[in-house]
Amino acid sequence: MASVLCKLLSCYNEAGGWRRGFIRRLLKTSFRDFEQEELLVSVQARVLAERQIGVLKALGIRALYCWHFPDWLVSDLEPPALLFVRGSVDCLWQRGWGVVGSRKASVSACSWAANFARRQVSRGQMIVSGGAYGIDGAAHQGALAAAGKTVVWLGVATDRIYPTAHKPLFASVLAGGGALVSEIPPFGISWPSHHARRNRFIAGQAENVMVVSAEARSGSLGTATWANKLGRPVWVPRERFGAKERGVQELLEGGRARVWQHSKPSDYMA
Repeated sequence: MASVLCKLLSCYNEAGGWRRGFIRRLLKTSFRDFEQEELLVSVQARVLAERQIGVLKALGIRALYCWHFPDWLVSDLEPPALLFVRGSVDCLWQRGWGVVGSRKASVSACSWAANFARRQVSRGQMIVSGGAYGIDGAAHQGALAAAGKTVVWLGVATDRIYPTAHKPLFASVLAGGGALVSEIPPFGISWPSHHARRNRFIAGQAENVMVVSAEARSGSLGTATWANKLGRPVWVPRERFGAKERGVQELLEGGRARVWQHSKPSDYMA
């Protein structure tokens, strides 16, 4: 009988993703019952699953089953059947600050994000973000500068490092006791929608979300939407950082975010 991991990966491969109907049924089934269940999947799907398991072992990536997810990963977040974790799995049980913003943010906005993250870490918080260029990367760097842990939610397959220029940053995240996490198994095709979908995890794990800068239709606004849905407070800086601010203004005008007033601007500027 195939292992549970092989069976779940086979189902993903057969369907081309995590189908909601399958997840709903899975969550109503115990681990033991699923372990005993015989599934009808193609030979190709099962062979690919065995290859994927080999890659996970080779890269030291752990698979976390949906039955063992932390409490914050509730059904409202449309959980997958598996999460794939490089680094500390324990980080998924820790909540913290979600810090997000534009990939093309200004130098001053990135400086603000890095220093905000650094100060929150100094207050015992963990930083959660998406590992992208701009604000995400600055937030992770700020957390590391304060010797803090940070979680990177990836929008690509778990065997990939993206963006590739962040390979050194992600290595530092792992060395610092943090984690890289994805819902997409090895060899999985990554679509632009996957980057938007991973934002639900950032909002879910965060106790508060800071949107440092955001353009209209920014992915950061998607994170804010998930945070609003889940009842997480959404904040924006008091400062403005140039052209990439239309999304921040939309949040304020819609009553979906509050202005962060807890410190002097000089506390967060390099």
